[in-house]
Amino acid sequence: MSVELKEKDISSDKIEQNAKKTEKTNFLKKLKISIFDRYVFMSVSKAVFACIFLFMIVWIAPETLFNTIRQAMKGDITTITAIKILIFKTPEILGRALPVGLLLGSLFTFDKLSKDSELTIFRAIGLNFKRIVAAPVVLSLALTVLCFFVEGYFIPYSTSRLVEIKDSVRDGYFVHNIKDENNDLKQVVIVSNFTTKNDINNVVVLDFYKNSNNTNELSDLSRITISDYAVDDGKKWTLYGVKQYNITSQGVYDEIGNPQTYQIYNEGSLATNVHKMMLYSIKKQKEISNGELKNYLKLLKQENFNDEYNYYLNKLIQRHSHAFMCFLFTILGCLLGFSKVREQRLIGFTAAIGVIFAYFITLPFFDMLAEKSIVNPWITSTIQPILVFVAILIIKKMKDL
Repeated sequence: MSVELKEKDISSDKIEQNAKKTEKTNFLKKLKISIFDRYVFMSVSKAVFACIFLFMIVWIAPETLFNTIRQAMKGDITTITAIKILIFKTPEILGRALPVGLLLGSLFTFDKLSKDSELTIFRAIGLNFKRIVAAPVVLSLALTVLCFFVEGYFIPYSTSRLVEIKDSVRDGYFVHNIKDENNDLKQVVIVSNFTTKNDINNVVVLDFYKNSNNTNELSDLSRITISDYAVDDGKKWTLYGVKQYNITSQGVYDEIGNPQTYQIYNEGSLATNVHKMMLYSIKKQKEISNGELKNYLKLLKQENFNDEYNYYLNKLIQRHSHAFMCFLFTILGCLLGFSKVREQRLIGFTAAIGVIFAYFITLPFFDMLAEKSIVNPWITSTIQPILVFVAILIIKKMKDL
């Protein structure tokens, strides 16, 4: 009797396992996922993640890792702090490694498939290039989304934490030009020292008047106000420890008094906006998340900080285009690895390394063009993906795929 029960239990288990296998097979059929797709996907995934890991090790070892270990051994930082530095440095390196890993990983995989004549077999049974690269494209889209969040959120958070570890309070320098309705300079506010703790020290206010003759640059300056510190209550800035000097038309100044206080930025939300811009300006670009960067861009545009606006707009779009490069680099890697038996495979590897080098080396150049308003930031931030896309079309046509 017990033997019969055991046999029934075993048979029921087999039925359940077969049912699960059938359910899984039917699900894969609905998604049109074949053994071929799974084979290519697993091959590309292994190569891509291996390349990402190796690239991160190579990138982090010479600079961050060795310097952090040396500081820990000297006693400049504790072991826990050293570990935190390495952890918070990882997202930035991962953001760089993702597109590189996809390019090299897809290249290595398709080069191996070409070398083993598997791509020839795939094409012989009627699979075209789009069908063959479907699996790598799915992987690239997933990592593109990951790269977007890494660039826009993980890197700003980790960079902010790194700054907190190294320097809890930072000071900065800020200059704000105020112009009238005719775009003529009306006032310049110079903050020589301010901190992330909302301390505003050594404030200088330069007042100008419109000079129709404009024979002397000094004649446009009408008054200089110097103060020890300022307090922002959200509606205005109140300056304390004030000294004021009146400037004559001949450029001669004399002290006109020491008022107890002097108020600036007392119109609308100007005081709050300027304070926000001041705090944003002390941050590195990498510390600002996408949401904060959009708010900062609104303030810069409102206050006519054109150079800064163009630079940060370029960086915001660049974050999106960098993530999109994961997709483009995957297609490019597949194409470069999609070689015929007699073709020189070294050409594909050399081209891939050249693309990676050119991509990262030209980023600061395009940043400079945007910041100096030489080229529109929409162009500087998208020119690299456009060039890669054009290269993909050319290579695809050359290889007749």
